[in-house]
Amino acid sequence: MKNDNYNNTQNQQGNMQRFNIQRIYLKDLSIEIPNAPDIFLDMDKYKVDVNIKVGGKKIADNIFESDITLTVNALILEKILYIIEITQSGIFEFINIDKPTIDKMLSVTCYTIIYPYLRTNLADILSRMSMPTFHLEEVNFQALYEQYTND
Repeated sequence: MKNDNYNNTQNQQGNMQRFNIQRIYLKDLSIEIPNAPDIFLDMDKYKVDVNIKVGGKKIADNIFESDITLTVNALILEKILYIIEITQSGIFEFINIDKPTIDKMLSVTCYTIIYPYLRTNLADILSRMSMPTFHLEEVNFQALYEQYTND
């Protein structure tokens, strides 16, 4: 009788939905300061342009990679101060989860998990470059997903 209870518990656990973070990592980083050192003399007013792209792919059964790529272009008087391109990635495992739920989680949950790491890495990089920092705004991936699916 005790073995039957153990087997039932194993079967119930085997059918449970599970979401696991396998790894979060800095996948790619590129930094350019093409007009250094002269540009450092004119750092009064600069303009920052930020572009975010998301993507991902299936890498094995039940395992997916999600990427957020951030490109930051900073200009002073139409001269390039710096260009940073950074890709933060995560590997996620989905067990006993249906495809529509996986698609939504990849578009919302995974990006929401990765994004704070991207923000922290960008702040650290700017500091190490001796550049003025700026606040990278939060992104509401849930709202973006809803907008995308309603269009």
